[in-house]
Formats: sequence, C-alpha cells, structure tokens
Amino acid sequence: MDRKADEILKRDYGISVSWFRVLVVLKDTAPITQHSLAQRLRHSDPAVSRLLERMTKSGLLSVAIDPDHGRKRLVSLTPAGRSVVVSADSALEDLFVSDLTQAQIDISEFSSSMSALSLHLIRPPITEGTTGNVDS
Repeated sequence: MDRKADEILKRDYGISVSWFRVLVVLKDTAPITQHSLAQRLRHSDPAVSRLLERMTKSGLLSVAIDPDHGRKRLVSLTPAGRSVVVSADSALEDLFVSDLTQAQIDISEFSSSMSALSLHLIRPPITEGTTGNVDS
C-alpha cells in the first residue's frame, strides 16, 4: 500500500510521502511554528527547515516570521498546498478503501483504529519534566 500511495503522490501530485505528511499536519493545524511542526512530524528542526525551504519554493507553503515572537517562524499552507492536500488525501482514501475492500477488512472498524492511532502519533512527544497533561 505504501508503494501505491507513493506512486500516486509522485505521479499525480508531484510530491513525496514526507511532503504529504507535512501538508496533512498543516491542513488541520496551520499556522503552526516550525518547531511545533518538527515535533508533530518527529523530525529535527534542521531537517524540517530544509524540507520547508523546498516546499516553500514549490509554492505549497508559506513561512513567515511570527509577529509576536521575532525568532519563531510560522508555517501555513498556500491555496495551492491546500488544494494538493485535499485532492491527494481523497485519492489516497479511495485507494485504501479499495484495498481494504479487496482484503475483506471491515472499513468502519479499521477507520476507528486508524483515528485512534493518528491521534496518538500526532501528539507532541512528552519531554522530561512534563506529564503530558494538557492541564498541567
């Protein structure tokens, strides 16, 4: 399935899976600081910085200095980036539904499990000295 997704993303949208992951995070959370994006992707800040540079040049993202904190960079989708992520997300969902159906896997049960997993994976990692509690 990963190979098929990668094929579709490259062929139809000109993006890689790693670019798609960035777009998906930004679709639901933009604008977001570069550091927060790195945490959500579980990548280093320098790795995300390099990725954002290429994605910004491609016209999918915009990066601006946070007016409230001059050293922070805010990342958001451009209209082109939003269009790509919405369209690609729909195409991949169609692919996955087709594959699940062919494999005779219950789609609603799979969807519930994936939603729970996605919520777990998107949370920033707990760092030393924090409890992971949002109310702390």
